[in-house]
Amino acid sequence: MELKNREIMELNNGLTKLKELRITNEATSWAIARICRSLRDDLDTISERLDALVKQYVEHTKEGKPKVEDVNQMTGMGSYVFKTLADREGYTAARKELLNQKVEITLLTIKEKDLTGAEIIPAIREAILPIIQDEEKK
Repeated sequence: MELKNREIMELNNGLTKLKELRITNEATSWAIARICRSLRDDLDTISERLDALVKQYVEHTKEGKPKVEDVNQMTGMGSYVFKTLADREGYTAARKELLNQKVEITLLTIKEKDLTGAEIIPAIREAILPIIQDEEKK
């Protein structure tokens, strides 16, 4: 199947949350673990590229850490600081290009009916759609 890097990251986040839920079907739990493992190399590559973009475009502290402003006290998240508008625009464009890049990937699929024992919220369901087997096609 072909997925964008953004979709790979979303799928991984959804699977991580899904693993925290109680799935009573052991074969499905095993498949979820295998899918997570299959995503690892792609996720590492995406992370390395995102780190390189931060290193290239974002202003850094004396300690070498990316400068962040407007940190939310609840989440600890903030916005990167850029030296110039051109750096901000360059980072945004390069990040968008990276996350929209398509990758051919082979993953196991699971049947939605096998996700028994867990109450899956819509956000998780949407994130894992790429691996849900369409039972109508069988």
